[in-house]
Amino acid sequence: MSDGAETVFRLRPDVRFRRVRDEALVLRQGDAEVLGLNELGARVLELVAEGCSLAAMVDRIAAEYEVCRDRLRRDLEAFLAELADNRVVEVATGGESGGASS
Repeated sequence: MSDGAETVFRLRPDVRFRRVRDEALVLRQGDAEVLGLNELGARVLELVAEGCSLAAMVDRIAAEYEVCRDRLRRDLEAFLAELADNRVVEVATGGESGGASS
């Protein structure tokens, strides 16, 4: 994962997610696996689907929750790395961003 604040992630092509109440259900079609995310995890996936950069995610989430921006950035970097390791997101290249939500 890149350390750049302008790093943009996207959902992998075989990933779909749906918000259910305050959580998200994530379907990794290639592995036939379903993951559950809490409210904040769901919000991060929504921002990924919108094509937000890491810096924009920090700005938006900091405005929505009372959190320390430095800690938030570190936590987001770790969470996005975990999502990448679990083949949910990938770094967008060549201006690509966003993904599928159904």
